[in-house]
Amino acid sequence: MNSVTRNKLIATVIGVSLMCIGANVTIDIGNNTVPFILSDFFALTLPLIVGWPFGFIGVLVYLILGAVGLPVYADGSAGIEHLYGPSAGYLIGYLVAAFTSKLIMQISDEWYLPLIAMIVAYVVVFTLGVGWLWQSTDLDLLHAYRTGLRPFWVTATLKIFTGWMLTAIIAPRLDPPILR
Repeated sequence: MNSVTRNKLIATVIGVSLMCIGANVTIDIGNNTVPFILSDFFALTLPLIVGWPFGFIGVLVYLILGAVGLPVYADGSAGIEHLYGPSAGYLIGYLVAAFTSKLIMQISDEWYLPLIAMIVAYVVVFTLGVGWLWQSTDLDLLHAYRTGLRPFWVTATLKIFTGWMLTAIIAPRLDPPILR
């Protein structure tokens, strides 16, 4: 195993750990359905930092850990039912966003692409999350939006810019240029 692979593997393990911890840093924003957590930040930043396939695999490992019963989802919850319950769209969105980030980052090594990848990743997560929330609950689409997106747009914006800065700092130290 070369040093670049070793560094990315170590960073992936750290990223999965941070996703697990971040899901348990929960702030109740009063909507009783989807809490504010930090796992999304780590799940969407990891693929940009470690690249393909490490980021995708890291997100997949996180989802599997929760599905098999480890308390790594929001509020320390666990179980396969989270992959088809009200939050399922967000969780599956992490995985789709990891793949989307790969596609965007393959375009070139421009400094702004990680920012675009983070923005698109959050659009993917919120689109799948709100869509699934709407379909899996008795909420109409407007109320699903009000519950599953509107309370989070400010914090998502902060997470996007923080993730972009972390990617700019950490990724080049693992393997310049990022995601190659």
